[in-house]
Amino acid sequence: MTHKCNNNRIYMRVIGGPTNSAGIFIPSNYTQTPDFSTYNYNQIYNARQYGIFISGSFYSNAGINQQVNNNVIGQFQGTAVTYGIYSGFSTNNEYYHNTININNVATGASRAMYINNAGNITVRNNIFAITNASSAATSIPVQFANSGSTTVSNNCYYNAASTNI
Repeated sequence: MTHKCNNNRIYMRVIGGPTNSAGIFIPSNYTQTPDFSTYNYNQIYNARQYGIFISGSFYSNAGINQQVNNNVIGQFQGTAVTYGIYSGFSTNNEYYHNTININNVATGASRAMYINNAGNITVRNNIFAITNASSAATSIPVQFANSGSTTVSNNCYYNAASTNI
C-alpha cells in the first residue's frame, strides 16, 4: 500500500485539547509487499508535541520505502517534550532537505529529530534548530537511540544555548 501526504499546509489550532498532537501521524505499517510512501513538501505549524510522528513502519522489501523530504516544521505550542520528527521502530527511510525549528519553552529535553529503534536510515541536507534558549539547555537537535545502519551527512545543527550540539 502506498501512502502520500504531500504539498500540505497544516496549521494546528491549539485551544485546550490533548498535549500530544501531531501535524502528521503515520501509524504502524508492516508489509511484505512493495511499498513506497512519501511525506514531502509539507508545512506544519502550531503542533503541540510532534511535527511528524512515524510509528512502526517496517518494510521487508529492499531499498528505500519511505521518504520524508522538504518539509518545514515549527512554531510549536506545547510545553511538553517536543519532537520535530519522531520515528520509532522504522526501517528503510530517508529524510532529506527538512527544516525544523523547535522554538517553544518545553519542560523537558526536546529534539528536532528523534530516531529510535530504526535501521537503514539516511538523514541528509537538513536544518535542525532549537532556538528558544530557555528550553534548549537540556535539548539536543538530533538523537539516534538503538538505531543501526544510519547514514548522516551535510546537516546543519543549531542550539541557542550553545550546548548539546
